[in-house]
Amino acid sequence: MSMRSSNMVSELVSFALESYGLESYIDGTQAIPLEFVFDEFGHLVKNPKRVSFNKQDKAIASWLLSVVSPEILLDLVMC
Repeated sequence: MSMRSSNMVSELVSFALESYGLESYIDGTQAIPLEFVFDEFGHLVKNPKRVSFNKQDKAIASWLLSVVSPEILLDLVMC
């Protein structure tokens, strides 16, 4: 795959992520919520924001892995 094709696919992926407001998961600006928080009774519990974050993160990773060619996948893994 040529560098031009690789850049075009990268741009298409970026456009798709931006259209759903998900680019922050890829560019590193999305803060990862704490894994545990204290509830109203002072008990340490799983943070619902972290659970939601993990689901979204895995959905994006799954989508990327399913649509990216093996050549581009190598580039993504090497980043």
